[in-house]
Amino acid sequence: MKIKIILFVTFLLFSTDLYSNDIKIETNVNNKKLDFMIGDKIEVNYFLTYPNNLKLILPNIYSQFNNFEILDYSFDTVNNIFTIIFTSYEFGDFEIPALIFNFEDTISSRIFVKSSENFIINIDSIHLGQNPQLKEISYEKLPENELNYFLLFTVISFLIIFSFLLFKIFKNKKR
Repeated sequence: MKIKIILFVTFLLFSTDLYSNDIKIETNVNNKKLDFMIGDKIEVNYFLTYPNNLKLILPNIYSQFNNFEILDYSFDTVNNIFTIIFTSYEFGDFEIPALIFNFEDTISSRIFVKSSENFIINIDSIHLGQNPQLKEISYEKLPENELNYFLLFTVISFLIIFSFLLFKIFKNKKR
């Protein structure tokens, strides 16, 4: 009896360890593009392959993506693709950290931890040419616009006053 229990426990240990070897994570960043400009949307896809008896526990991406603003994230349950879309408003070389995925075995409730690969992306600032022609982009009211509004207001006021006077004159003549 004791041998059966030991064999059963050993079988459980080895069978669940086999599942951890079946977990594979492939990472794809904007079709292998690693150079971006400030404000570009960066899309990282994690292609997950794991056995059916494992349940994925989604990672906390906000604690792992500190230097970036996360725009969106989703998990495609049909194709097992975890997608993160983020951006950065700082330039330089940044390390995208290895994302840690937890898998729970539905049979033995064991937790398996598998991480993706980390990689470095380069975010460049905006490049200006040799002779950049920078222009003011703030809105200024032009004097002719103010004159046009003043003229329009004056004409409308004059028409209202003129029509009121005509109305009074014709009303008095009829009496």
